[in-house]
Amino acid sequence: LYSQGIIAETRAELAAAQLVGEELLGLATESGDVGIAIAGRVRLGIVAYYRGGFAVARDHLTEALALCARGRHELRDTAIAPDPHVAAAYLGVALVHLGDTAQALAQGEAAVEGARRFGASSPAYALALSLLPRALEVLRDVPRCGARARTLVNLCEEQGFNFLLAIGQCSLGWATAQQGDVDVGLLMLSDAVANLQASGARIRPQVGKYLLTDALALAGRRSEALATVDEVLAFSAATGARFLDAELLRRKGDLLADTDAAKAESAFRQAIVVARSQAALLFELRASTSLARLLRGQDRSAEAQDLMRAFEPWLREAADCADVREARALLADLPLLSPI
Repeated sequence: LYSQGIIAETRAELAAAQLVGEELLGLATESGDVGIAIAGRVRLGIVAYYRGGFAVARDHLTEALALCARGRHELRDTAIAPDPHVAAAYLGVALVHLGDTAQALAQGEAAVEGARRFGASSPAYALALSLLPRALEVLRDVPRCGARARTLVNLCEEQGFNFLLAIGQCSLGWATAQQGDVDVGLLMLSDAVANLQASGARIRPQVGKYLLTDALALAGRRSEALATVDEVLAFSAATGARFLDAELLRRKGDLLADTDAAKAESAFRQAIVVARSQAALLFELRASTSLARLLRGQDRSAEAQDLMRAFEPWLREAADCADVREARALLADLPLLSPI
């Protein structure tokens, strides 16, 4: 069943993957087998993440780790059994969307280091390592994302993990483009997406395309970037894999800001609505900051300030990251219309 859940998830058949997780939990209740309960929680957590249910994903994965902590509970077939380090890596990615950035990185780094003890040939190590760059990309920590992606690429080339190799090349291509070598990054991303599509996977190529939109924008190919954003949004609407929607809509707004301010504002506001519905605080902050900049440029600073002031209590305590720094700087630059 666990293998069937992985296949369904990879094909973006999320309803089927959800049923697998529920069936595993039912079997765990009937048998009293904690290992099966862990498997069910991991499956349901991953499905919830891809559906954009980041808080639900956090709860399932936290429960899986709590069950793991009570003792050693493994399914007989260790080739498919859910490893606690993999659960921790997915938990880290869910937490970064929820805005708990410090805990997200702590979980992700601990997952990689824990799985690394199994050796370079361990699929758990490669899988945990493939998820950490995703969290770092969300945080826009380009140097660390690139370094971790390079480690993953080297590992997968040595071990012949071709699927995870393409995932690593997507993250490395994005970081390469962000660091100024746009043509090389674009080529790496394009090749990796093609390889993921050739594997029969459906969700992971969309993550690659989502990263590709950034590189296309950096290359000045805005019409292609917009078309790619719309393509991934159409995929999410068809499959329910909505975990990228808020950021895709924000990127659409950024791409339109210089040519169609009204459509850009609409995209930003849609991004905020989606992020709130998913409790994706970091993406809500990012979309709000983009919208506030647009409003300020239209002499609508009062609206911009009202929008950003809602985040101020959280910004006082938030861990340092690019989005937090930019939001604080924007708040400081906005005219002080009334005491904050």
